[in-house]
Amino acid sequence: KFEHEKRFENFEEANKIYEKVKNEAFGIISDIEESVYSLNPLPPFDTTDLQEEAYNVYGFKPEYTLEIAEKLYLKGYISYPRSGSQKLKNINPLPILSALMQLNEYKDYIEEILKQGIKITEGKKDDPAHPAIIPTNEIPKYLEDDEKKLYDLIVRRFLVCLSDKALRKSIKIKVNVGEIEFLNTFHFTIKDGWLKIYRKFLDLEETKIENIKRFQKVKILKIKLDKEKTK
Repeated sequence: KFEHEKRFENFEEANKIYEKVKNEAFGIISDIEESVYSLNPLPPFDTTDLQEEAYNVYGFKPEYTLEIAEKLYLKGYISYPRSGSQKLKNINPLPILSALMQLNEYKDYIEEILKQGIKITEGKKDDPAHPAIIPTNEIPKYLEDDEKKLYDLIVRRFLVCLSDKALRKSIKIKVNVGEIEFLNTFHFTIKDGWLKIYRKFLDLEETKIENIKRFQKVKILKIKLDKEKTK
């Protein structure tokens, strides 16, 4: 999918472009720009981050997230949930990782973290009284469904902050249709890193574009003139 580089303010201006290209059957790739960029691991949760992420992922209201987190804390499964810190402070992650190895869904991730060597990513926010919200080395024997969801979110975020960065590739392609230029930028992952652990919570584009070159002819399937209100 390619779009004109300009978003037109009025229909008449857009329609002039549409009239010029509507009968074209082919376009020509005029330019390709490739770049590789890194995505650094996310820091561990403080209370606000946890509430925001639980709302984005599960639709949990902030007070409900805190209610569940306090239950997990009282059962000994996570650290204190009312924290303004994104730092592990003096906590040694190794005993926690060793305990979490008992849970099959995290075992492969932990083995990879230990193999590559632990790299701790922390955020700027700090709380003198408490560390970030992380799992403990007490493994849950039974959790209610929503407790399980929040625990999984906290564990994965903890594993993420100990993982390698991810590498992504972007490919910006320009296509000339007649004299009019259309473009799009496609993104895909070339090294998973921490994304492997946290991907299920992310909405990441993975459009792998291969075997393309400048001046290549591309077939046009459809040309649309979209009219939308400002969102």
